[in-house]
Amino acid sequence: GIHMKKLLLIIVALVWSAAAAFASNKSAQLSTVMEHLYDEYGETLQSMALTQDGQAAVQTYANPRTGSWTFVATNTEGLTCIISSGTDWESYVGTRS
Repeated sequence: GIHMKKLLLIIVALVWSAAAAFASNKSAQLSTVMEHLYDEYGETLQSMALTQDGQAAVQTYANPRTGSWTFVATNTEGLTCIISSGTDWESYVGTRS
């Protein structure tokens, strides 16, 4: 339905953003990014998926208490780029929408 179409559009936009982020050369090692997200925002890994070509993983870090979230992409060499971030994170794991 409509929710699936919206989700697919979001995923396509994230993958495109990941490619642009790597091309801009503004990336750091995954461990450095993870440490920054935890230390500054209390965010921890919430989800992860591989891109269709297997060249990157897209991860979601969030702090369910504060609602802050960050989407990052990590390539096969461990370089990680922040794609987007924001507020009002809500988890729907295991629910049907």
